[in-house]
Amino acid sequence: MIYLDNAATTRLDHQAAEYMTALLAEEYGNPSSAYALGRSAKNIVESARRSAADLFRCKENEIFFTSGGTEANNWAITGVSLQYWSEHRIKRGHIVSTAIEHQSVLNALKLFEREGGSYTLVKPDSMGRISPESIKKAIRKDTFLVSVISASNEIGTIQSIRELAEAAHENGCLFHTDGVQAAGHIPLSLPGGDVDLFSASAHKMYGPKGVGLLYIKDGVKIQPLLYGGMQERGRRAGTENVTAIAGFGTALESARMNMGDEIKRVAEMSDKLIELLSSIPGVEINGSGLEENEDMFDLFNSRLPGIVSATIDGVRAEALVIALDQKGVCASTGAACATGAALPSHVLTAIGKSKEEAENTIRFSIGKYNRMEEIEEAFGIIKECVHQIRQS
Repeated sequence: MIYLDNAATTRLDHQAAEYMTALLAEEYGNPSSAYALGRSAKNIVESARRSAADLFRCKENEIFFTSGGTEANNWAITGVSLQYWSEHRIKRGHIVSTAIEHQSVLNALKLFEREGGSYTLVKPDSMGRISPESIKKAIRKDTFLVSVISASNEIGTIQSIRELAEAAHENGCLFHTDGVQAAGHIPLSLPGGDVDLFSASAHKMYGPKGVGLLYIKDGVKIQPLLYGGMQERGRRAGTENVTAIAGFGTALESARMNMGDEIKRVAEMSDKLIELLSSIPGVEINGSGLEENEDMFDLFNSRLPGIVSATIDGVRAEALVIALDQKGVCASTGAACATGAALPSHVLTAIGKSKEEAENTIRFSIGKYNRMEEIEEAFGIIKECVHQIRQS
């Protein structure tokens, strides 16, 4: 099997898997318990929190563990909304977001609207980029939050988060970014006032499923979504998933230690796949290009190293995914959470793709466990399948 769907989920880091396996049998204590077994579990959770703070260059008390990116995004949108309503004693207000957000943000916005608020979705350009000017134009007097995805999970375009956050703050709004696809893959430094809230998910960066985090900058007021005990300093109730958090911590530490080398290596494989795909007639690569740069950490306004989105004329992506699967290659038509949806990708239509073009778009996403030989082998299979589908 050649796995080229790392944007959907990643293989668990080897060290994380070993650590979690060891913990499952022995570290079953409740982190809220006062005796030694509980204190040991608490230390494991806090060690992972330190790893998150080290990677994102923030304070440990600004990291709150969640069940994943979806909960983190919902908490950011809904929690800030509840706080705004509590302070203003009325269910109104306005949020600015974008037309290329993940469904966990878009559906939280729909709930906000059903409860009395309103929101505006800013459209990207044809490369999937959101301009600070478009954010400023969308902000109203009653806007209190701006939420923009750090990097697209479908086409990989990375946003200029610092400039977008400045546009929000200049107009008195909090700024949230869904960093699920970016975290662990590109450098993201949270201090300095740029970001107020930031979401991440372990399974997108070689950690386990079922755990994520929300960064909440010191001083930001936000209501909890879950009520119960005093876990996570009283902001997120529920007994911590110690083993998953431990695996997340290992993945965070691995990302911190190896990111520079991995960016370069994964980008080389992606560039090779783009070069090979472009040799097939009728193929168009979507999103920004990964510009050559002396500083590999200066990636903003470009593309995530591992994501390759290609529109292939005359080839339904769904049919191609099935054909590739039969030959041992894993790819996707876009976001895994949208699989089975009747409508074309909202991200692709937002950047100007027609319904047919969106339906002819496939996503390959490369990760740290891929090798260049796999990319070349996969391309041979892709080329063969494209030819067969076009001939049928």
